[in-house]
Amino acid sequence: MHKRWFFALICLLFIAASISLLSAPSLRQTHAQDTGTALGIPRPGQNALEFIGRIDQTGFSVNAYGYVTNLAGIPSEALFASGTNPFARDAIAARLTFTVTGAGNSRANYEGIFVNTATGVLTLYYSDTTVGATFDDPASFAQGTPIATYDLNLQTILNVQEPNVGVLYAPIDATQTSATPFTLDGATYTLGQGNLAYSMTLFGQGFRASEEPLAAHYNFGGHAVLLP
Repeated sequence: MHKRWFFALICLLFIAASISLLSAPSLRQTHAQDTGTALGIPRPGQNALEFIGRIDQTGFSVNAYGYVTNLAGIPSEALFASGTNPFARDAIAARLTFTVTGAGNSRANYEGIFVNTATGVLTLYYSDTTVGATFDDPASFAQGTPIATYDLNLQTILNVQEPNVGVLYAPIDATQTSATPFTLDGATYTLGQGNLAYSMTLFGQGFRASEEPLAAHYNFGGHAVLLP
């Protein structure tokens, strides 16, 4: 009698465990529900995101800010306020903005070529309704919700072609350090994922306001390519 009771108990426990396993979501399903659709992860070698912005330099401290114009995995119009003219997109209508804080650690020059190295941290922000960012107010680019961060190693190359004016080129190694899901137009997305590596490139023009103390700003456009 005891053996039959014990056998029946084992069967009941097995059935209960089976039902629990069948009804519970898998780890993959749970992860997908939590993070939504991945953005900014194209095939290696393709542009993950494109952007436009400005760098402010004081001595060897740099602060950059701007907005994303294209992002792999989503139509570019979704990154701007509804009804925005695709040929007149600006910071005011942008829904995905960024800031960078950094500091230089070396400098070299030969005649009109100035080469600097620096490190920094880039933070991307999302706002469901645009925050009306403006380049007259750098802090306005950090008013959304942080959704991704990156560690940066920069080299800036400035070709000074006339007094206080130069052409900027900057290759950057970027490693993603965080990714937080966000909701855009009712759908959940995640921009990238931790430890992804990107090669960023900036191109623009610099304007020096004073030599001592050094103060300058640089207007630039650029993109980030996903590395293998």
